Amino acid sequence: MQTLIEEKQHELECILQKVNDEVSQQIPQIVYDVNTIYDRTDYDKVFETLGCDTLLQEICKQEHELHQQLCNHTNNKTQKSATMCEEFVAKVLKQNSYTPVVPDKHFKAFLKDKIENQILISQIDLKQTSLATNQYYYVYQPFGSQNTPDFLLFNVTSNGCFYMMPLEVKKGSDRPTWNNNPPKPQFLYIFVCTKDKKIYCASGKRIRTKSEYLNDEFVKVIQNTLCVKNKIVLYPDNQTDIISYKKIEPKHFPKYSFN
Repeated sequence: MQTLIEEKQHELECILQKVNDEVSQQIPQIVYDVNTIYDRTDYDKVFETLGCDTLLQEICKQEHELHQQLCNHTNNKTQKSATMCEEFVAKVLKQNSYTPVVPDKHFKAFLKDKIENQILISQIDLKQTSLATNQYYYVYQPFGSQNTPDFLLFNVTSNGCFYMMPLEVKKGSDRPTWNNNPPKPQFLYIFVCTKDKKIYCASGKRIRTKSEYLNDEFVKVIQNTLCVKNKIVLYPDNQTDIISYKKIEPKHFPKYSFN
């Protein structure tokens, strides 16, 4: 019996060491994400070119309609209500002359490359696309329902300049939350606030600051979760496992609305 306990203690020590290694590996990744640098001039240029100001005004003007729909479906699951918010935004996009597009695998790869490299303005070969120039388009859930962003807004100019704006829709009682990754600075966010019954809009750059995403807070969460997980080792017949899952919430969401 004593030998078994010693073996389990040694095994736990090994796992705790692994936990510390995992934590130390995650810190540089978090720091890199917080300190991401992008061209603010590009963001402003795309915002203006795609008529985002007018679009957001229209979305906010119809906020009462959306909140009425949500109130009528209070028993719906969170995922359903989130889908309702996305469908509402898609409706307003169409009302404002944005044409829906279903990308083929080549165009989807092109979009994915721009998102991953945070490129909002690029060049596209007009001979290899059927897209009309100087027209607004959008792609809904370009990389699947579980991946960000919810929408990609874009247009192509007559000289082949490709302007793209990632748009994410969030819903919450008081402030939005993010899973695994902080808000991205080059994204445009629409927050459906059920507490205020308002719709707020902000860029990812305005939402987050370094002080709101302290590395030691992440470390505490990771350590606490993994320490609980590691105690399972002491119970050989246990069939349950625990995984670490980060959830990010800003201290303050910029409550900017057009209404």
